[in-house]
Amino acid sequence: MLKLPVRRPASVTSSPTSGKMTGASNSYEMPPMMKQNALVALGICCIGFMLWFGFSQLTSLFSTGQLFGRTHGTAGPSYFSMITYESDPLNFLAALGTAAVMTVFGLYFAVKLLLRIRQLRGR
Repeated sequence: MLKLPVRRPASVTSSPTSGKMTGASNSYEMPPMMKQNALVALGICCIGFMLWFGFSQLTSLFSTGQLFGRTHGTAGPSYFSMITYESDPLNFLAALGTAAVMTVFGLYFAVKLLLRIRQLRGR
């Protein structure tokens, strides 16, 4: 049966080491299962963003030959636009490397998360 923690008033809490009643702070510690679920949810969001960004950039590259990257002039501010290898080779390679790394890390973390979920279900 699932036991939820009970929040006690500060005057009624007891010290875990001495067993005596103390005036502890009014802090609340999240149960381990809730922490784990929150971390999994955050991980899924981060993995989804990394995969979306990487795959969208690579799809754009393979369909049009351009990547969405940051360019700037010598005197003006920087701005985002579609770049090709011919127009800006350095920024193009940086954008391509970023997209590839984000895709690889997204896939790696997705596989690790699925293996972790499989391991937890097997207990």
